[in-house]
Amino acid sequence: MTPTVAVNPASGWVGRVISVTGNGFSAAEPNIVVLYDDILVKSSITSDLMGSWQANFSVPASSKGPHKIDSRGATTALDEIPDSQFTVAPGIKVEQASGRLGDVINVGDTLFASGMGFRENESNIKVTFDSLQAVGDIGADAHGSWSSQFTVPAASAGDHTVSAFGDTTSPGDVTGYTVLITPEITINPTGGAVGENTLLSGTGFGANQPLNIIYDSRK
Repeated sequence: MTPTVAVNPASGWVGRVISVTGNGFSAAEPNIVVLYDDILVKSSITSDLMGSWQANFSVPASSKGPHKIDSRGATTALDEIPDSQFTVAPGIKVEQASGRLGDVINVGDTLFASGMGFRENESNIKVTFDSLQAVGDIGADAHGSWSSQFTVPAASAGDHTVSAFGDTTSPGDVTGYTVLITPEITINPTGGAVGENTLLSGTGFGANQPLNIIYDSRK
């Protein structure tokens, strides 16, 4: 019986946990390892008495497209096993520059955007906020990864999509990231005498909606 390895799922993003299943190895074979593009990602696996085994690993930083997954063991050689493939799709994640992950996001805040699974050394990458460019001229490294930061532009309350594209990665290839904008008000000055004027400013409110200004629970 020819030993084989199967990958599930067969495509996804950098960092995703995938399952590799081996069959047709020797009974109770020790020292089985899994290789991703010839790089060790899992070791110390032992097959069962039927020569089968299963292992999981997180997809390492790698560029867009297919990548080879292989295996070998104490008695099963690398060239005995047909190669399997995992296809990397580009993705993006967004984190807050300050505060804790999950804190509210307001217009004017600084966000960090990082991309994974783009083409190796891809240039002219742009980050978009609701399809409008937020920052550009970003270059990916040899693994197709990159990072940048941008300021949240004027936007209404609710969900907004951050995405990216480059010279060879189109907008439709990238799985976007959703950020939730929360309303915020500022007052200037923050104190003074009765009857003095003050400026109240708001960002991130619902678009084209009437507002009520409340002072000590009074409109």
